[in-house]
Amino acid sequence: MAYPETNTATDYPFTQPDALSAPRDLGKLRQRCPVADVRFPSGDPAVVVTRYDDAKRVLDDPRVSRNMYRADAARLSTTQLNMLELEFVSTLVDPPNHTRIRRLFAKALRRGRIEELRPRIVTIVDELLDAMLAGPMPADAVDALARPLPRQIIGEMFGVPPGEGDRAQYWAERLFSLSLHTAEEMAAGQQEFAAFICELAEKRRAEPTGDFFSNLVAVSDVDDGQLSHLELVYLAQALFTAGIDSTWVMISRMIGLLLHKGCYGRVVADPKLIEPTVEEVLRYLPPSNLGALRYAVEDIELDDAVIPKGTTIAVSTTATNRDPRFFDDPDEFLVDRSENRQVSFGHGRFLCPGAWLARCEMQSLLRGLVHPGADTRTRGGCKRLEGSYRDDERGHAVAASALVTP
Repeated sequence: MAYPETNTATDYPFTQPDALSAPRDLGKLRQRCPVADVRFPSGDPAVVVTRYDDAKRVLDDPRVSRNMYRADAARLSTTQLNMLELEFVSTLVDPPNHTRIRRLFAKALRRGRIEELRPRIVTIVDELLDAMLAGPMPADAVDALARPLPRQIIGEMFGVPPGEGDRAQYWAERLFSLSLHTAEEMAAGQQEFAAFICELAEKRRAEPTGDFFSNLVAVSDVDDGQLSHLELVYLAQALFTAGIDSTWVMISRMIGLLLHKGCYGRVVADPKLIEPTVEEVLRYLPPSNLGALRYAVEDIELDDAVIPKGTTIAVSTTATNRDPRFFDDPDEFLVDRSENRQVSFGHGRFLCPGAWLARCEMQSLLRGLVHPGADTRTRGGCKRLEGSYRDDERGHAVAASALVTP
């Protein structure tokens, strides 16, 4: 690396005090070595970018590829089944194929279309809250709210039969594990997941409903080069995984942070804080610390460093979102933060297409907690949020909380 000569590799995953705190090493790296050498659990080397302006440049630089099917590209772990490392998928993650495929479904996930779904999302939230509050307390907010909400929403978009959403969630949560499963288990899970998608596609061919997945299946059935069957399966797996796994983690973290930081009462008192609270959760604890790995196909010149051609690049959204040059009091969790240009969903050409769906789910759930509709059992809202959070097997913050009505 060109910055600095004293740079020594830091092991990833970075050490953090708990699942609701940022790794301590990130702030130090951003100050002394903004493009730092890291070593993944696989033993492979890479660099991590930790400054906001550098990160935005890397995320949208056409000289940086997301195709990791390369002999010299780093792998996170020796057992991980990363779809970006599969030869077929590697042809889809960069333009022009990425642009072609994204165009087919991006309209359905734009903000305006998602806002049309908001009433249905609110209804699901109310039903989940009612079911939870009718049961024994304290309730596990993850099992009662965080996991079922995105599972049901994505399930309805894809026409998953009632009761089968757990199967999809099982695969979505395990396909990208770093160390919990062997390579054989990951490969078997991927094949099972693909068979599940093919089964759903056949049902939609036989009985199209005009829903999100029916439209994708119809496009793949037309021999015009827009979307092949294999591309359909990959795309569905990617959307399932991101739509279920990332979102439930963020919902859980939102509840955990409100518990841990003691901010819940402020949001109850002022529902106008709902949207900035969601943005602050995304900034403070992004869905992924590193996001998708990238590969420098040419030398990349940044302000204080040059990333050589052939280097695997990781962008730390956690560090980027805490850059003091762009965020006031970056290490504080502020539910009333007004300037919040976080990049948790990426930037530029590869901005996450499901970003607004995730936001809508998080906003709707938080609004349901603090200011639910008049037709729900919660009536005046859950005025107190009591309980605790814990770390799950992958180091995510998992809320285990009691929600108490007046």
